[in-house]
Amino acid sequence: ARGRLVRQAAPAAAVVALGLERPPSAAAREWISGRSEAGKAKNGDPAGTKKDPRYLRCLNNCLPNCLGGPSGEQREKSECLQACQDECCETYEQCSYKVIKD
Repeated sequence: ARGRLVRQAAPAAAVVALGLERPPSAAAREWISGRSEAGKAKNGDPAGTKKDPRYLRCLNNCLPNCLGGPSGEQREKSECLQACQDECCETYEQCSYKVIKD
């Protein structure tokens, strides 16, 4: 039990000691490996993938707000796509794929 407690507390202590404090949401989305904790989806279920309806809905709602209207500040679509991906992603697959094709 003590070893597990040390393994859980060590990263947090290192962040505080180095002054690298991050908002809780950024810390929760730190991906150390490409493997999902839940494992693979069953029977073609798109949940957690880049084709997840919740994720796509979030992107569709975020993009117009980010781009701005004719009277607001205009931003590049590529910049907005990356910002919206960062805001909407919940899994490694959603956060790591390239939204903008080169």
